[in-house]
Amino acid sequence: MTSSTSSLGQLTQLPSPAHPAPVASSPSSHGQLTQLSSPAHPAPVASSPSSHPQLTQLLWPANPAPMASSPSSCGQLTQLLWPAQSAPVASSPSSRGQLIQLFSAAHPAPMASSPSSHGQITELPQPAPPAPMARSPSFRSQLTQLTQLLWPCQP
Repeated sequence: MTSSTSSLGQLTQLPSPAHPAPVASSPSSHGQLTQLSSPAHPAPVASSPSSHPQLTQLLWPANPAPMASSPSSCGQLTQLLWPAQSAPVASSPSSRGQLIQLFSAAHPAPMASSPSSHGQITELPQPAPPAPMARSPSFRSQLTQLTQLLWPCQP
């Protein structure tokens, strides 16, 4: 009853399958014999218990290596996927608030500036109300902020 790793190494090196019979005499080596007989290639890997964790580590990266190799990479992936979907609008929470405020206040402005809205202004009987809005300094500052926010996102 020699259950030393050296005897297991010798059994692994033996080419004929008839010799593993003495290995089956001990229960601990019998489990190793089962692992050795079912797959032919991982025989040396299953011979030493220290290589078992290595085998597990090799199998995990084979399927979802970049995603689940480390928890930190999952966070990075999440950060990469979010900007890809809605980068210009929600790149930062502060810019989202500014964009909402700018779009709500700037709705009358595009009517006077965009060619498609000129038809709407022409149909309106009083084109004077958009003019004071364009003259207000607060509107100009908001429009400048809107331009600064939109220019970096378009290239």
